[in-house]
Amino acid sequence: MIYADFENKPLPEHTRLDYHECLAKIVLETMFPSHFMDLELKDKPDLQNIEKQVGVEVTSSINPIQERNEGLCTKIAYGQIRNKEKAIEIINSSYEPRSIMINGKEIREPERYCNGILVGIPGRDSFDLIYKAFKQKVYKLNKGGYRIFLHNTLFVHSDILTNQDMIDEVIIQMNAFQAKYESKFQKIFVYVPAYLYILNLMDKTGEIKFIKEDQYDWDVQAREMVIKYEIEHKK
Repeated sequence: MIYADFENKPLPEHTRLDYHECLAKIVLETMFPSHFMDLELKDKPDLQNIEKQVGVEVTSSINPIQERNEGLCTKIAYGQIRNKEKAIEIINSSYEPRSIMINGKEIREPERYCNGILVGIPGRDSFDLIYKAFKQKVYKLNKGGYRIFLHNTLFVHSDILTNQDMIDEVIIQMNAFQAKYESKFQKIFVYVPAYLYILNLMDKTGEIKFIKEDQYDWDVQAREMVIKYEIEHKK
């Protein structure tokens, strides 16, 4: 196995290192080096620094249909799918375009796969999926098997579109939910296209950081980390 095996191709579906965990490590260490440094890729939680007493659990909270569509779109782009027309049909059947009014004019929404571009499924302006993932992780944090740290953090990969009011509201909901549990998350990071949402549950504050200019480089670094490990640990 050499680098050429991965060049100009999407990563394999199953790799020794998880791409999303690598990306979370890079983002946190780059943006908050004084708190998140030398995070080790572990399990339960996924990223750990025992000396700093920091643990980070990484999860994904993307609409499963949207996630499937993105996978199909990637395979189409790289020419790794046998029946392109069937794949496009599957993507487009995931949502029935509606007619919407814009400035008094009736406009028909585009198909989900439009001229080689994947259009997201509407309804992504809600914290419902993230809140559901948060509750599941709180359960797991408290049922045993997880290493508990002084600073327990949740890093969520998402595609949500939100604003400060929504962030402030969900912080209240999350604190109310985990109040009855002994082990709690102190911070939630939500990583989405162009932004990083920071939910500080202990301080009850939220912040939105614009990160679009850095995301491509971070994606490349995470991919390289996965590939390097695959090559170095080939059988």
